Amino acid sequence: MILTKIKNNKTFGYGNCTSFNACVGKNGYNDIESYKLGYKNCVEVIVKHLKDNQVNVDSLIYPLLFSARHCLELYLKNLGTIVSLINKNCESNITAIEIEKTHDLKKLWENLKSLSKIDNRFENFILKLDAYITDYFEIDLTGETFRYPFNKNNDHHLDDYSVINILKFEERFNKAINILDDFVFCADFLLEEYNQKTFIKGLSRKIIEEISLELPDRKHWSDSSFKTTKAEIMHKFSISSNTLTKVINLIQKHKEFSSNIGINLPVCDITKDEFVKFKELFLCFHNNIESKKDYIEYKEQISKLIVTNISDSAIYALRTFKEIGFFNKYSEEYSPLLNHFKSKNDSNDLVFSSLLSNQSNINHIESGINKCGQSQLLI
Repeated sequence: MILTKIKNNKTFGYGNCTSFNACVGKNGYNDIESYKLGYKNCVEVIVKHLKDNQVNVDSLIYPLLFSARHCLELYLKNLGTIVSLINKNCESNITAIEIEKTHDLKKLWENLKSLSKIDNRFENFILKLDAYITDYFEIDLTGETFRYPFNKNNDHHLDDYSVINILKFEERFNKAINILDDFVFCADFLLEEYNQKTFIKGLSRKIIEEISLELPDRKHWSDSSFKTTKAEIMHKFSISSNTLTKVINLIQKHKEFSSNIGINLPVCDITKDEFVKFKELFLCFHNNIESKKDYIEYKEQISKLIVTNISDSAIYALRTFKEIGFFNKYSEEYSPLLNHFKSKNDSNDLVFSSLLSNQSNINHIESGINKCGQSQLLI
């Protein structure tokens, strides 16, 4: 094993007062989130210090506003990267800038606005943030104004401003950060959604799900009213007949959405009888554990009964349903998760350590079953 030598000099490195040793580099997980948080906290600390102490605000205004401006730059770069990945997933023709090569807030903002057109769930964040971001790039486009008194042409910075109020700045900064945090949460969520590959150009997974809920059961599609229903859907979602046909074809083949139109696409890994038997033994265990003196022995006994009475594939399916139900995962993740649990090749351990571990697990399993459109197992 090759050990990497940790650098240390008289200024930077380990100190005897360990509570003041900050973790950097590979010592911890220090990514853009850490940097964003650091500059955000720096703003909070300086403002609090200015409020609590009678000190000269004229000198601290520069590191304060530099930290705030750089914090926003990191947010825009982080968001640009995430939303760019969504565009890439959709094979969008929108060209993204090379985010790491610029400090220009206006370019970063225009880039993010352009990329965000991929999904209308981003629209509200863009509208709310526009005035806040504009305020920053109008006063400090490239991150130089609060770093140096003069620009490269030897022109003095901030001559058009005479006063910057700390409290006014703080209120606006906090509002902007709250919106940006929600934006990042939404972008992360949508990236995971688009990673499922369930979309048609211009239509997200969410819209396809909404359309599946608008459609009648498949058995009624021969009714004369179905033509009217399709016309209403095309109008509501502003889509063509050709696009609606593509959406309908996708819905009919989708484990989860097909159940909204009365189609059942059963998985072959578990039968209804196996689920009924599992649930019977599961409830037997949890309803009787208080009366048993040897909890572990009783748990081993029930585990053995489950493994004996249902197939390994059913156990892997149940563990997959639990994962989907507990973590609110997508139905598209069923197959990769199933393969993951199969790779462990230990059905007995999955039953003993995971499936029987908590009484609420049956609710998570049934939630996963419903999410995967396998309600036939519960009937």
